[in-house]
Amino acid sequence: MARNPKYQKAHCLILSRKPLREADFLLTVFSREQGKIRVLARGVRKANAKLAGRLQQLYNVEIYLAGSSLWPTVTSVSIINKYPKIRQSLSALAIAFYAAELVTKLTPDAEINARIYELLDRFYSELNSQSKNIEFSEKDRTWPPILEKFRLDLLRIVGHGVTTRFCAHCGVKIAAGEATAFSSFAGGVVHTDCGKHFPDTRLVSEITAGQLAILDQQALEDVADLTVGEEGHRCISDFVVFLLERDVQSERFMEKMRQE
Repeated sequence: MARNPKYQKAHCLILSRKPLREADFLLTVFSREQGKIRVLARGVRKANAKLAGRLQQLYNVEIYLAGSSLWPTVTSVSIINKYPKIRQSLSALAIAFYAAELVTKLTPDAEINARIYELLDRFYSELNSQSKNIEFSEKDRTWPPILEKFRLDLLRIVGHGVTTRFCAHCGVKIAAGEATAFSSFAGGVVHTDCGKHFPDTRLVSEITAGQLAILDQQALEDVADLTVGEEGHRCISDFVVFLLERDVQSERFMEKMRQE
C-alpha cells in the first residue's frame, strides 16, 4: 500500500533521547535526508509500547514522520542496524557515545549533509567489527586510532579540517624530522617559527606529527593497526574544545575508563 504523502521517510542515526512528559521520548537524530533534527516518539515509555525497542540510542533506523511542527512525530520504525557488538564492549560504547555527542555539538539543526550520516554509519559499523580490540591504554599512553580518524574526518566535513601535513600558517609542507608544533588557533600543525604567531602553540614530537599525518591520509577502515599517542589525542581534543568553546562531556568518561 502506498504511503500517505503527508508522511516523511528518513534514514536516521539516533544520537540521543530525552524523556518528555510521562510516556514520550524526544529524540535527536541525524538523518540522511534532513540533517540533525529532533523528533517526538509518543508513548514509547509505556510498558507495552511497540516502538520502544526500535528507538534505542545509536541505532540506525528508517522512520516515518508525521506533522510539520517543531518536533514531527514518529509513526513507524524499521531497524537498519543495531551495531550489537558495540554494546558488548564498554570501551567501544564509550567511543560511540562520544561520537554521537560530537556530531550533535558540531552540526547545526536541519542542515542536510549526507556525508556526515554516511561517516557515522561507517564509523559505527567499523567500531562494531573492532569492538573486541578497542581499548584505552593508560600503560602504553595510546588511544584507539579509529576514534582519532573519525574526529579528523568529521572536522573536515563540517569545514574545520585539522592541517596535518602542511604548516597551517605558511602552507609549506612539514619535512620529515623537522621540529613542529601544534596550534588550534592556526588550525593544526605549524613550523616552530610560525607557531610564535599564536598564543596556544605547543611543541609536538616528530612521532606525533607523523602519526597525525599518516592517520589523516588513511581510510577509516584501514587505521586499526596505526598508533595514536596521548600527545596526538590531546591536540585533536584541544582543537575540538577551541571550536566548540566548551568541553565534550563524554570525553571525561573515556578519560576515566582509561585510568582504571
